[in-house]
Amino acid sequence: MTAIAINRFHARYRLAPGTDGQRERLQRILAQVIDNGLEAAVQRRGIDTVGELCIREVNALAWLDLSESESALAAKLALAIADAIESGMGKQGLDLVHYGSRAHALIDLTVAAVGGDFTRSWAWRRLGVWNAESAVTTASAVRLVLRALTAEPRHAAAALAHLARNPLLFNRLLRHASPPQLLALARAVVGANACSADVLHPADEGFGMPIPLAAARRLAQRSAIAGATAASVRIASVEDSQRHALAVLAVCEVEPALLRAPGDCVRAFVHAVLEALDELAGLSPAAARDRSGPRAAFRDFRSESVVSSGPGRSASHVAPGMESAARQESRRPAEARPSSRSSNALAQSGVREPRPPEAAPGEHPLPEVRRRAHTRFGGLLYLIHLVNRLGLAERILLEPRLAERSPRWCLHQLATALVPVPASDPAALAFAGLLPDSEPPCNDQPPPSEFESAAIAELRGELLRALRDLLDRPDDPESVLIDFVCRRTAEIVADPGWMEARFSLDDVCTEIRAAGLDLDPGWVSWLGLVIKFVYA
Repeated sequence: MTAIAINRFHARYRLAPGTDGQRERLQRILAQVIDNGLEAAVQRRGIDTVGELCIREVNALAWLDLSESESALAAKLALAIADAIESGMGKQGLDLVHYGSRAHALIDLTVAAVGGDFTRSWAWRRLGVWNAESAVTTASAVRLVLRALTAEPRHAAAALAHLARNPLLFNRLLRHASPPQLLALARAVVGANACSADVLHPADEGFGMPIPLAAARRLAQRSAIAGATAASVRIASVEDSQRHALAVLAVCEVEPALLRAPGDCVRAFVHAVLEALDELAGLSPAAARDRSGPRAAFRDFRSESVVSSGPGRSASHVAPGMESAARQESRRPAEARPSSRSSNALAQSGVREPRPPEAAPGEHPLPEVRRRAHTRFGGLLYLIHLVNRLGLAERILLEPRLAERSPRWCLHQLATALVPVPASDPAALAFAGLLPDSEPPCNDQPPPSEFESAAIAELRGELLRALRDLLDRPDDPESVLIDFVCRRTAEIVADPGWMEARFSLDDVCTEIRAAGLDLDPGWVSWLGLVIKFVYA
């Protein structure tokens, strides 16, 4: 659905003599256009409204014959405004920003604002995620960023993970983020994943659960947030409450389904992630034990060692000289450097806001986060509805035979067991909540054991039985049933935390539609994604 929000609107009329009373009539018609008619005109002009399109100013000119009916005048006014929007979209610059998704907008806000670039702050205000009217100090920028992410917790982990690709910027955020702010953010993220806030409580000694340190180490190595946190611990003091919140966010970044496990299991895993962070930060076991109370504040640990990162992961490191650079940055007065660039959202205004001075071209371009790929089995994603209905994500967490594997590994194995695709197929990756260019979860992992394969086969059989009952196809062979639902060419278009499966209009199927399989799944908490289906 296209939604248009207009911040301010200014209309000027030039009326011929003898047209008394027409101004009030035109005002009434214009109000109707703004309230009801503009969306239809935008769609009629074929303007791409996918994502979030922000336009700072639109100037529309319309010649009207006042003898025409009010409906005809309203149509002409709406089309004149739509034409002005369409012509403005070709002028990429400081007056137009187009974000592919809400997640893309939050990633841009996080990286640019922490980096001191407020060039696109007018667009953030249009989207309702920023309320500063001008450039602000670094501390204020961090506070506003955390407030925006707390208000949009579904995309918070993705935005922080993108920021963590720049360890210096991530360290800047940690230096200015208070523990209550990070805890509030983690609490909001935990709530968005429909799990208990108890995971934010420090684990008591001897709380009765085994510590899955090996699995936590793998997660920490894959997490950009964990790697950047470890790098920050080396060069600055990071309080334990901050680390605890960041450990929860790292789990949400890499394995969001784990947050849906029973409370004691989640707390044990977060505790293990904290231990893995100690190792990444170069803390000795003695130093890790030498903390008073409920994991008090961290000391300063400094190192020039490198945290390695595998393919598809974000490398976080403290290279020689970084420590001094970070210290110099902490002494430097906070500055707000306006930058260049353009990008996207949906709104327009008739009043121009003050434009910040242009920065050097390319200083802070809009983050490139979108990934695209094609698959022959896009219909596999229809089955996400059934996975959710059957509670398979929660069942995976409780299945003893799969205890050594991550939820994403299990979902990816289930996908490749359902359809004949390689591990890197975009549909199989998307079924596990991964972007098209992600590393398959099975890479660098031993093949499934006999017991693990049996557990995956049982989940597959249950899913197909539910699909057969839903479509009322009791006699179809498995291969026919799977091909009917899953063998559909699609383009997977994805940002971190957001994904679209785009199908041809020829793939619209009344049987699939009647079963509700191609309804938008929306926010899927155990995948950490908003998923949409589009026919075009």
